[in-house]
Amino acid sequence: MYVFRIFVKFSNFVETIGMKVLYSKLKHLIPELKASPKAVADCLSLIGLLVDGFTEVTIAGKKDTLLSLEVRQNRPDCLGVVGVAREVAGYFGLPFKLPKLKLSNSSKKLSVNIQTHSDIKRVSVIEVAGLNNTLPSPVWLKETVEQLGMNSVSLLVDISNYAMLMTGYPNHIFDAGKVVGGLIWQRVAEDSTFTTLDGTALELTRGKELAISDNLGLLVLASAVGGRRSAISVRTTSVLAEVAVYDGVKMRTDSRSLKVTTEASNRLEKDLSAELSLWALEFLADCLVNLGKGLVVSQVFDYYPASARTKSSSIFLDASLPSRVAGVDITPLESERLLKRIGFTVIRKTTGLQVTAPSWRKDVEDSADLVEEIVRMRGYNSIAPRLPEFVPVPEVTPKRIAMASRVRTLLASFGFDEVLSLPMTSSAENARMAFTDTQEIRTQNAINEEFPALRVGLLGGLLHQQHEYLRKSLGHVQIFEVGKVFSRPSKKYIESERIGLLLQGSEEESAVEVLHSQVEKLLRSLGAVRITYESLGYMPSVANPFSAWVVLVGGKNAGVLYQLKDIPLTGNKMSTNTAYAELMLEDLIDYLEVEHPRPAQELLNKLVVLDTNIQAENREVLDTKLSQAIKQIGKNCVWSWEVIDSFTKGDTTKYTVRVSYQNLKDEEAKNVHTKTFTYPSGG
Repeated sequence: MYVFRIFVKFSNFVETIGMKVLYSKLKHLIPELKASPKAVADCLSLIGLLVDGFTEVTIAGKKDTLLSLEVRQNRPDCLGVVGVAREVAGYFGLPFKLPKLKLSNSSKKLSVNIQTHSDIKRVSVIEVAGLNNTLPSPVWLKETVEQLGMNSVSLLVDISNYAMLMTGYPNHIFDAGKVVGGLIWQRVAEDSTFTTLDGTALELTRGKELAISDNLGLLVLASAVGGRRSAISVRTTSVLAEVAVYDGVKMRTDSRSLKVTTEASNRLEKDLSAELSLWALEFLADCLVNLGKGLVVSQVFDYYPASARTKSSSIFLDASLPSRVAGVDITPLESERLLKRIGFTVIRKTTGLQVTAPSWRKDVEDSADLVEEIVRMRGYNSIAPRLPEFVPVPEVTPKRIAMASRVRTLLASFGFDEVLSLPMTSSAENARMAFTDTQEIRTQNAINEEFPALRVGLLGGLLHQQHEYLRKSLGHVQIFEVGKVFSRPSKKYIESERIGLLLQGSEEESAVEVLHSQVEKLLRSLGAVRITYESLGYMPSVANPFSAWVVLVGGKNAGVLYQLKDIPLTGNKMSTNTAYAELMLEDLIDYLEVEHPRPAQELLNKLVVLDTNIQAENREVLDTKLSQAIKQIGKNCVWSWEVIDSFTKGDTTKYTVRVSYQNLKDEEAKNVHTKTFTYPSGG
């Protein structure tokens, strides 16, 4: 015996339908099944029909086991015990075929009219007469219906419900004596009120709901809501039985708009296979004949248009794919055998299998679905548990994006605030920002006529933000932007990414010296080693020509650093003691791949560290003097040098430089040091 209940719930964000099935009914459909109820429960969980209940029950005086399952929405073939039995048979490798039904022949043709073809995939109707609805339902049938949570109404109604639960296909049985002129499938002809069997009044809209009518009017709603006029009674001796497959979206729309959900409507909303619906009608007719003592008195009316006969597409399966996915050896022959167990058609090819899914498996769409079928039928428990091999993921983030992210993190840690500004600006703004001889790029049909050009630098946006800081009396201005600039040095259009830094110093400090220190800190944090400076050739109009340098990394141009002239901002605000640096991000990436810290190495001899004072007008002059000194000493003898202190007086600065010597004894290093760094006039 079989028990089946439908309810909809959400489990881990996957919508499932709960149902119940009796072990004895599965065994009846699979005579060779030897597995215990517990083994069957484990099997169902392994193949995707999760068992969340296992209860011993008694039906008609016999002990049985009730299994509670969860069926995914895309498996409507398992909403009947027949579908579940097919899965169990496939897992255990046992033969399974739909029961063969023998119905008597008749020459009578039924009057059936299909008027709304777009809503219907298939309709099958048959007439069974000689029924006796005064007979009580068999005990097993009555108890099954009652255990489902339904009331046992009468023999014929119980048979109708039982057939639906067995096959998974809803049905209607009409009292044939109350149907006038035959059955008509159509949309509701006019606005009306329809009273259901339980007395509920439903408001219907003309041309909206799909219904089954006769010549006198509406009989039932297709979304499995019956009416009173053609209802089965104790006097019913002849019935018109129908099984139909509709457009699931239409059924769902009707059910939701009427706010009525039934066991049947839950199934009709799914993508049921139209191919098996005729067998479901034959099963119902067989039950009416054998349990209701009836006789088939008509031919089967079967409306099944070619447009609804969707043919399953053929899928090619690479022979090695199941093994690669599962991590265990699955031969093509085993894959073929496992698929055939559950109704798939398989043709062997040289490099794989050509597979066609059965009509009831509309959820199978590609080779990945086929692999899932093979692995679950083989048994997930046959796959040895092991951790997957660790394979490093290749770095796919572009270097430009990774560098920009690192720069933002570093500057934020240095106390800079990030600014985001628009890339559009004016020609006048471009003219005062440019530190290379380039032509600006103007847009066509500019949205704002005041800003018709693409920016050639980042200074404009930072100056605007500085003004906002000053307007709000925020004295500490230390801001940066990482953004795109655009130029046209010749006929070629260039888009590049840059880093702009703007800093306004206090009365006690020089902005350009503070910013110079921050720029070096940034570059060294990024991995730069050889940082030098030289005079800026192409001078921006806003730059102080006496404090403007090109920043060199590894001898290559990496950007600019300069003191700004005092610039009047809007209102009475003034940009004073302000320095600006702009670094070319993409060029930095290229330079840093060559100019990077030397790897750790063993020192065979000790280092001799000596300090010296060098007087120079600026860092550019200092770098020149140091380059000449190191060349004179020889690179093999100099391990490193660094500026550890500076003192400015007037137009000159005295720098304290620490030089580390290698491959020289103490006395040799002191002699070289004294000879090299003795300059006239105390320099």
